[in-house]
Amino acid sequence: MVFCKMPGHRLTNHIQTTVINVTSSTRCLQRCVNNQSCYSVNYQVSTGVCEINDVTDLEYGGDLVTGSDVIEFEHFTSRECSAE
Repeated sequence: MVFCKMPGHRLTNHIQTTVINVTSSTRCLQRCVNNQSCYSVNYQVSTGVCEINDVTDLEYGGDLVTGSDVIEFEHFTSRECSAE
């Protein structure tokens, strides 16, 4: 599965699950892959907090906010993005 990486962004209001002490964005993404209702994740680099979202910012762009030390990843779509 391929994800779009959006550094400095976080999707709010759609967090399904929060997991703490996740050691990398790759492990956070793996949690999404293993969750059928996951469409995107927010990963806080400094704290290791992984938030599983049930939508993407394509559906709810108004809920996408900027923030330092956070990365939003979403399932790859047809729009241009850097894949991870």
